[in-house]
Amino acid sequence: MKRFNFSMLLSSIILGASLIIGCVLIQKELNVQETEVPKETKNEPKVLMNMEETAEYLGLTEQQVKEIIKTENRELSETGSFIGVMFPYIKIDDEILISRDRLKEWVKESTTQRNEYESGS
Repeated sequence: MKRFNFSMLLSSIILGASLIIGCVLIQKELNVQETEVPKETKNEPKVLMNMEETAEYLGLTEQQVKEIIKTENRELSETGSFIGVMFPYIKIDDEILISRDRLKEWVKESTTQRNEYESGS
């Protein structure tokens, strides 16, 4: 009859317990990673801003932003063309939304060209 090997039994138990504990720890880590939002998307600004956010971003009033849009649209309709970058907005129903990225380009272009906007013109 074979002799009972206590060290083999103990090794098997330790190995089995290690595998189980390892799997549980890995599963918990995977669950935590799935629920965490990456840091770069937590603080990333919205792509589109409403009129109020745009005015605040530019340090203008909402009326001034609307006047810029109105002036550029008037120039486009009167001449049939517009030189430079136009104010980057889209209109959905009655809401005007402005592209944050394109707005930066518009500011750079408008200040380089020294565009002038006057109320009522």
